[in-house]
Parts: sequence; C-alpha cells; structure tokens
Amino acid sequence: MKFFIVFAILITIYKTKTTSLLTGTLAQNTTVLINEKQEIKEIDVLRQIINQETIIRLALVKDVKAVVDDMDSLKTRIASSETAVKSLNENVTNIHKDLNNNSKRTCEKEGVNYQGNCYYFSTSIASFKDAMGACHLIDAEMVELQNAKEEKWLDLQFRLRGYQTHVWLGASDVQQEGKFISVSNAEELQYIHWVKGQPDNIRGIEHCATYWIRRKGMNDAPCHNKYNYVCKTNIL
Repeated sequence: MKFFIVFAILITIYKTKTTSLLTGTLAQNTTVLINEKQEIKEIDVLRQIINQETIIRLALVKDVKAVVDDMDSLKTRIASSETAVKSLNENVTNIHKDLNNNSKRTCEKEGVNYQGNCYYFSTSIASFKDAMGACHLIDAEMVELQNAKEEKWLDLQFRLRGYQTHVWLGASDVQQEGKFISVSNAEELQYIHWVKGQPDNIRGIEHCATYWIRRKGMNDAPCHNKYNYVCKTNIL
C-alpha cells in the first residue's frame, strides 16, 4: 500500500515538473515569437524609410539634372543672344556710317559743311515757330551761336546770301523773361553776344532771339515776325 502511495506521489511530482517545463518553454517560445515579430516590424519600417529616402534621392538627382540642363540651355541662349547683339551693333554702326555718308552727300548738295556740321540756309522767310518746324522736318535744329568764330562765319554767310535784317536763332525767353535758353535742349546758351542795349523786350512781346545783321550781334524780337533762318545738324 505504501508503495502505491509513493508511486502516486512520484507521478504527481513528474507531471508537475513536466507541466512547469512545458509552460516555461511555451512562454519562452511566445517571447521569442513576439521579439521576432517586433524585429520584422522594425525591419519593415526601416525598409520603408530606406525606400522613401531612395525615392527622394532619385527625385533630387532628377531635379539637379534638370537644373544643369536648364543652365546649359541658358548658356546656349545667352551665347546666341550675345552673338545677335554683336551682329545688331555692327548693323547699327553700318547704318550710322551710311546715314553719315548720306548726310554728307546731302549737305554737299543742299547745305554747307563747316567744322563737322551741316548748315541749311533758308531761301524764304518764316515766323520763329514755322522756322523751328522746318528744321525739325529735316532732322535738324535752329542754329545757335556756339562761339565767336562760328558767329563771324555765319555773319559772312548771311551777307553772301543777301539776308537783309535779321536771322532767327534757336533761343527764347518765353518761359522766363530775360532768361534765354536753347530751344533744342532747354539749357542756358553756351555763347551770347547781344547788341548793346539788347535784349530790351519792347512792348513786352519780344521773346525770340535773332542775329541782327546790320549791327552784328544778338537781338530779341517778336516771335511772329518773319525772318530768314538756318537749320544745323551734326554730320560727324
């Protein structure tokens, strides 16, 4: 009887240990599986990150290549533009030469060339406004006295052409009484040689400058008067 009791106790102990071992093994296996799943999950996350970085890098490489291509294209266009500008400048230079040559030929036929300027002397009289308009039609300005040498030369030309009284000069004080300025650039005159007592603005209506042939100097006169005039343009 005692033998059976001892045997039963041994069986119970064996079952208990076996169960404990199985439970421990199962728990250990479960832990391993959990860890493996966690590692797999982390690997998947890492793989996704790597994939995203790869995509970003590829996109950056593509963008950089596009920028480089754009820069190369821009350099090509700039080089082409520089060539076009150079060609245009050469054309403009040639046009200027042609215009100057034409101006010189025209001046030889219709005007007088003096010190790099062409002077067109009128054959009729006109008001100051009409004289200014006539000069603009031939791309010129009303003559202004630049120095004593030019004044002396012009005085001779006036007398040779039989001009009798006055010749319009490109100056007026219509904006401010007593302050004669150039009608070509609205600046003060570079050279003045008024006849003694001039300008006198008689009756308050003398606002345009003339060259007074008889007295050899500048004078002010009513702008509506009609005198000869001279148009001047640079042909250098």
